[in-house]
Amino acid sequence: MTPAGAGRKFYDCLARELDPFLPRTGPIQLVIGGPSGFPNEDVVMLAEALVGNGQQEAGPVSHIEVSDCTTELELSAGGKVVDFRNVQNLPSVGESIWMRTDVAFLVKTDQERFKCQTVKFDRDEILAIRAATCAFVNLLHDIGYRKQAIEMPARYLLKGFNAVAQEFGLVENMASPANGLRNLAEVVSADWYYVDRQVRPAEVVNWVEQFPAASRDGAIDVLKYLNATGFYSRAEIAAILNRLQAEQAPRAELVAIQPPSKSEGMLMYEMRLHQPAKHISEVLGPNTNELVCVDDVIGSGDTIVECLSEHGQPIFDWLSKNGNTIKVLAAFASLEGVNKIHNHPPFNGSVRVIADKVLSTEAGIFSPECNVFRSDDVAEKFRMDCRILGDEIYVGFPFGWGGCAWALVTGYNVPDCSLPIIWGSSSALPWVPLFARR
Repeated sequence: MTPAGAGRKFYDCLARELDPFLPRTGPIQLVIGGPSGFPNEDVVMLAEALVGNGQQEAGPVSHIEVSDCTTELELSAGGKVVDFRNVQNLPSVGESIWMRTDVAFLVKTDQERFKCQTVKFDRDEILAIRAATCAFVNLLHDIGYRKQAIEMPARYLLKGFNAVAQEFGLVENMASPANGLRNLAEVVSADWYYVDRQVRPAEVVNWVEQFPAASRDGAIDVLKYLNATGFYSRAEIAAILNRLQAEQAPRAELVAIQPPSKSEGMLMYEMRLHQPAKHISEVLGPNTNELVCVDDVIGSGDTIVECLSEHGQPIFDWLSKNGNTIKVLAAFASLEGVNKIHNHPPFNGSVRVIADKVLSTEAGIFSPECNVFRSDDVAEKFRMDCRILGDEIYVGFPFGWGGCAWALVTGYNVPDCSLPIIWGSSSALPWVPLFARR
């Protein structure tokens, strides 16, 4: 399927979801609302698809932009999208037009004077996201797409169909390999702001081209996965923690347990707390029985264990009292790290991790459930080179700490559970990471 064919199929399905009253007996009025960022080419394609929905055999649809100089509108035969979005004064419309089903009026606000069915498409409304989701479900089924797709509708409403097709690789071989990589690099780098700096497209291209030729397709698949699923900004991590706190510990005292060099302080700032969190040593007492602290990613669990244990006997005594608990909120956690914290004897089972996502070593990117790679052959070639390169970068852990094989990056650091080829370097190996770990 060509990119153009995929676009037509998507918009035909989207139009059917938005226009349930077929067959029609007159024109349609498409009201495009919400912020102005939705690409104009997508607006026109949607209008054209709505015209096609009203026809037995839809032919070419022409796009006519009306100016303020137009006083009376007359339309020749054939499908028409009549664009009124840039005019202040609407012209008069002949009565014969109201009988036509091959016309769509494109407007910014609902025009009551138009004697036709009205369809509203506002990207901030539930109808738009629901219709886009249904359209993508149908398209992905038809093209056999098996990878992560949950963010497609939201990305589409922000960037349009072509951007989604490129970012998620909906239509493979859309361009030559070299041009395709450069285009992909421009798309993904636009969304990646890492350690207070925009990632440059050339850095993305250079990272892929370091791999042996046989495993570059796998590296490209990892790029797409990172962009669709694996890269989280500070604000996104903070939003996850805010939600967990509201759901799991709304009345608990939020405390700081980590040194200033760790990410905890930054996360608390991003969470927009009304007052600074107290250090845990300041709140231990008989009037407190539930505390909560935050972390972005829990890998081995050592950081939480060490930070709590450094307070020694006072915190162990507090935890030993019936009903006293510490909840550790995290955006991501390894199953092994969670178990280490839960089972640390001095904690008496009273320190509990609540993570938005708990990932085991079986949940890495090579797991079939992740659907990261376009084929098993591509996955195996990439895995082999990850083992060779990764063992030079992070000796003994070529797939990251504990063999987790994550592809997870935050806008300010990379957990060592992620693949070392993403974040590491080595004096023995001339390797430039995509996101250098801090």
